[in-house]
Amino acid sequence: MVSLASASDWLLVMPKILSLLVEDRYLSRPAIVTNTVSIFIATAHNWNSAGWFLQTYSVLGLLIGVTAFISYVVSQKLKSEFYEAVFYPYHTIVAIIYVFVAGLFS
Repeated sequence: MVSLASASDWLLVMPKILSLLVEDRYLSRPAIVTNTVSIFIATAHNWNSAGWFLQTYSVLGLLIGVTAFISYVVSQKLKSEFYEAVFYPYHTIVAIIYVFVAGLFS
């Protein structure tokens, strides 16, 4: 029997839904953090089979997420170019699809 995803993969979708509800035209820093961390965790579950491109994408995303988290904690705004650069690659819809597809291969 083929499972669609493990329970831990499905738990990653819940913060994605919350992020999607708060997004309008830009990604907030908390949404960036949850998206990038979810992508990294989904990749980490399948690290050996993920390939170098997805490994690089997830590690870069984790660094972006840490940057967003630190700026949020210290109440320092980031430049608009940062938000523009991460809007599509780490959008919540992308993160949901990524986590779901990664769950199919776990």
